[in-house]
Amino acid sequence: MKFLSVIIPTYNRPSKLSRLLCSLSKSDSINVIVIDDGSDFVHAKNNEKICSDFGVHYKFIDNSGPSKARFEGLCLSKTQLSMFVDCDDLVSPQIFEICARLFSENKTIDLITFKSTVLNPEDMNEPTLFNTSDSNYIKSSHFNSSFYRACIEILSLSIRASSGWNQSNTVYRTTFIKNVYKVWSLAWAEDIPLKVSLALVAKSISVRSPCFSYVERSYGRGFSYRFEDVLALSKNLFTLPNNYILGLIFFIISFSRFSISLFVKKLSSFYR
Repeated sequence: MKFLSVIIPTYNRPSKLSRLLCSLSKSDSINVIVIDDGSDFVHAKNNEKICSDFGVHYKFIDNSGPSKARFEGLCLSKTQLSMFVDCDDLVSPQIFEICARLFSENKTIDLITFKSTVLNPEDMNEPTLFNTSDSNYIKSSHFNSSFYRACIEILSLSIRASSGWNQSNTVYRTTFIKNVYKVWSLAWAEDIPLKVSLALVAKSISVRSPCFSYVERSYGRGFSYRFEDVLALSKNLFTLPNNYILGLIFFIISFSRFSISLFVKKLSSFYR
């Protein structure tokens, strides 16, 4: 019986989509939903054929960004658990059996995150990536929602209290994430408001054992942003909590953190 939906937003990346679906095909307990976020005609046709070959659900929407694409997939999810996976990342099929056990043993938790390993693109095709995973030996910690964790998410600090900087390492109870999820119309860093929202309300388990989630190193949209993007993100974070003081703190942390980062990038490129 399928108990988990894997939601995959994609845009003009048929080869990476095929690689991910090939990995996911090893599990018969999941329902895969691919949302094509406005790929051009040729890539969209390739994506549709790939999904047909793997027997997974495919839906094409006008280009609206990954936040809207994930929401479209979430609306189609009918299983108890849901997971977002970017098409250029990989997750171990063992994640699904671990989640089934942990969610069953912990009735009050809302989500489970897994440690992700960042790899160069040429290493993502390595067939032995998941061979060292042992689902019987995992290290995990429980975390309650808190203002502190929300600040950690804004700062994007890679510590164990963080629910993760990428979208491909978290499994949610579907009813919970449907209540929390909101489409953010941001050109950059649209995942940050979601992570902050989760940190404020979610009870979670963090699994820190390696070899369960792999993220492809990229220097694309996530690394190319402008001052206007930083300001838009900070404004959105200001409106997120129902508390003026908390919103102001989120705005200051976000604006300071990413303005400094942007300044350093500009300075580095100037002296390069």
